[in-house]
Amino acid sequence: PPMRILITADPEIEVPPRLYGGIERIVDGLVRHLRRRGHKVCLVARAGSQCAADAFHAWPGASSLSRRDTLANALTLWRAARSFKPDVIHSMTEFFIGHLLATYWAHKLRVPRIHTFHTQWTEYLFYVWIPPVLTQPLLRFVFSRAVRLFADAVVAPSDGFARVLREGWGMRSLPV
Repeated sequence: PPMRILITADPEIEVPPRLYGGIERIVDGLVRHLRRRGHKVCLVARAGSQCAADAFHAWPGASSLSRRDTLANALTLWRAARSFKPDVIHSMTEFFIGHLLATYWAHKLRVPRIHTFHTQWTEYLFYVWIPPVLTQPLLRFVFSRAVRLFADAVVAPSDGFARVLREGWGMRSLPV
C-alpha cells in the first residue's frame, strides 16, 4: 500500500543540486522514484529546492553546523512531521538534523526511521561546534547510540562501511 514518507536533506545544497551535490541528486532520484510507485513524499530541504515532492518544507537555517540554524531547523522538521503525518521518516542528513532531530521526531510520532549514511561522518567531526577534545569520542557515542537505539533500518554507501557499522559501531541488530 502507498506510504507517506518524510525525507530530510542537508540544508546546505538545493535538491536537485544546480552543480555539486551527489547526495542531493540521490535524494531527488529517490523522491521521484517513490512518487512513481504511488507513495506521497514530503521533502524537508534547502529553500529554493525544485524537487517535485508532494509536500515541501524549507529549512530556515542554511547550515547543519550552526547552533542557531539547527534550532530553527528543529522546529521546521517538527512542523513538517506534524502537518504531513508520515508513516516513516527517512533521514538523508547527518549530524544533529539527521541523527538526533529526525530520531527524536520519529520517536515522538511513533513512526519508523530509516537513516542513510552517505559517508563515514566521523571523518568530518571537526566541523561540529563542540570543542575538538570532546568531538570524536562524545559525538561518535551520541550519534551512533541514537542510530542504534532509534533507527529501524540503516542504509550504508558500501559493503565496507556496512561492516564498520555492524562491527565497529555495534549495529548488528539493524538491517543495513
